[in-house]
Amino acid sequence: MTLRGCAVLVLVLLSLQIASAAEGQTPGPRTFDPGDTTALRDQVVVYLKEGKIVDGVLIAKGRGVIVLISADGRLTIPKTNIERIEYVGLPNSEKGERVRVELVNGRTYEGRLQRESGTILSLDTSFGAIDIDKTQLLSLQYLGTPDYRSAEESHSAPDSPRKIRRNFREEIWSAGYSSDFGTDYHGGYSLAYTRWAPIRSGQAMTLHGAGGMELTYFGLNKDVKKTVYSGGVDASGRAVLWSLHAATPLTFHPVDGGLYRFHIVPSISGTLVSRRFELAYPSFPSNNVKESSTSLRFGAGLDFLFDFALGENNSVGFGFRQRYLSGGESHYSDFVLYVARLRGLFALPWS
Repeated sequence: MTLRGCAVLVLVLLSLQIASAAEGQTPGPRTFDPGDTTALRDQVVVYLKEGKIVDGVLIAKGRGVIVLISADGRLTIPKTNIERIEYVGLPNSEKGERVRVELVNGRTYEGRLQRESGTILSLDTSFGAIDIDKTQLLSLQYLGTPDYRSAEESHSAPDSPRKIRRNFREEIWSAGYSSDFGTDYHGGYSLAYTRWAPIRSGQAMTLHGAGGMELTYFGLNKDVKKTVYSGGVDASGRAVLWSLHAATPLTFHPVDGGLYRFHIVPSISGTLVSRRFELAYPSFPSNNVKESSTSLRFGAGLDFLFDFALGENNSVGFGFRQRYLSGGESHYSDFVLYVARLRGLFALPWS
């Protein structure tokens, strides 16, 4: 063999060896590894323009497509077919689904899931949001929850959990009667307006924050006219109380909703007390007396109220209120009737 032939043979052998080594290092097709922190693994719901909804784990996005791991397997979806992608995250992946929860103590709740952690299940019920300790959880039943993988369900459905709005605030108008205000005034009539908003809801009670105003009118006691200013003297007068108050009502209601509620309402107030007193002597006008005064008093109150549902958005009730004023001012109490405009605080059997 010539020298030139030997050189050619060596070059051929070297080329074959390099190609073999390169072939042994060629990576195979890549598969999704849940433990790979560099890969996408977002829990999403994909809304398609044709109306279908697909949920799963988003593992890749390219220039024109996305790749999803769903219950039906690996899906490659063109971006031109996608209306939107919603990132739900694992703690919120069931948010909005209607469920019935049974606890180990026998109590049951129905509502929509809001959030779940390793220890707490948050549920939005007809009487407010509650947190359930999962150690007390016996069972959880899904109630007609839409299947996101179904082609028949649409994200614009009227009962979509994302469309639900709950307004737990309420407005209360009340009218009351008080027998007396000290010894000089009696027959008090009151009008009040209060607005409540929930602060914290439990299984059978709700704590509110409230604020409002109250106007009370007292006439002069007729017995005072007769005994003290009898004869040819005409006595007249009145007391008007104008109050602004803040309160923390505590509402007790049936665990599974109901037609009635009971409230204990402690409050603090600022009250303007305005008095007017007149004595008229028909025979001696020069002796006529006209006195008036206005003072600011701080006070406290305690109400006990009970009401019934009147439809889903209204209630009617009655109660007893006690008012205490500072500065040696007389205390008074009244019996009240009231109506409330509300939403979401009652769960009616026929609703």
